[in-house]
Amino acid sequence: MNGIARSQKIAYTLPKLRCTFGDASIVPDVSVFRWDRILKTLSGRIVNRFEIHPDWAIEILSPEQRLKKY
Repeated sequence: MNGIARSQKIAYTLPKLRCTFGDASIVPDVSVFRWDRILKTLSGRIVNRFEIHPDWAIEILSPEQRLKKY
């Protein structure tokens, strides 16, 4: 996804990123953020900790995993 979305500054995908917002955290297999929502440091690097929800979270279940409903 980054091959197209990142080069055109549409979105950025990150694998296994811990996203904490409020007092909850999720760690989806892939987190997708719209380009304009990507948090950066003053030097322009992507931050190490995201405290916002991803625009799209992708979880890939292996055959051994069960779907949890909340």
